[in-house]
Amino acid sequence: MSNITVNYKLTLSSNEAMSGIKKVLTRKGKRLEITIPAAVKTGTLVRLSGALQITDGYYGDILIQIKVKSRRRGVLAVTAMAGLLIIIICSVVIGYFVPNSGSENINEGTGESTRYIYHSGGIECGGDGKPIELVNNPDATNPTYADLIAFIMYDTTDTNSYIEEGPGAYVCADFAEDVHNNAEAVGIRAAWLAIEFEGDEEGHALNAFETTDRGLVYIDCTKWEIIAYIEEGKEYDGGIIIGKQEWLEFESPSIVKDIYIFW
Repeated sequence: MSNITVNYKLTLSSNEAMSGIKKVLTRKGKRLEITIPAAVKTGTLVRLSGALQITDGYYGDILIQIKVKSRRRGVLAVTAMAGLLIIIICSVVIGYFVPNSGSENINEGTGESTRYIYHSGGIECGGDGKPIELVNNPDATNPTYADLIAFIMYDTTDTNSYIEEGPGAYVCADFAEDVHNNAEAVGIRAAWLAIEFEGDEEGHALNAFETTDRGLVYIDCTKWEIIAYIEEGKEYDGGIIIGKQEWLEFESPSIVKDIYIFW
């Protein structure tokens, strides 16, 4: 079903088209928060690759055709040239929202918001093929370094079995998802982080926390619990084992190409 495309039309004011704007599209009871880039014109097409996996449960794209309202009072309207079709592939995170809720508040009882990760042209999935879901707590705050370490030592995600294949597959993306959601549940603001490596199609996922006293700290709980040290252009070769203050060295380190953080 990868060739399925659903079409929508969206009318913008001239100011919205000029500066860019966030809009919410509702389909089948689910709300997608999308970012319309600046300087779009009438006839521009914005493609949300893979968005039907969120709204309909199968892979497919949503294609939004833009129409820009004419500017009155003597100002000429901006129109697309005849026959010219501009297509923009959105490379933004698509927020997932429950119907009848605010754009940042999908659960009227708890105020939690849930989002999928839209990355590298598609929705990030776990080992079992299901989308990664980040449950954010609106009351979560940045922890102190000591509170972060205490939480990681208390959390048991690292004890889960790493399963590479099969219906019950559980890989680094799933470890990072559970650490994120567990942290948010106890009031600690957390991020899900993706790393891409040079010359390697397979990346890695871990977590990030903005501590109040030591700044941004990377935590990797895939098979272990370590304070990770990652930097673009350098090898991700290990980290400090939490609770032991010992260095864990990877057997086959890879050079970090890009880092993506999703809060």
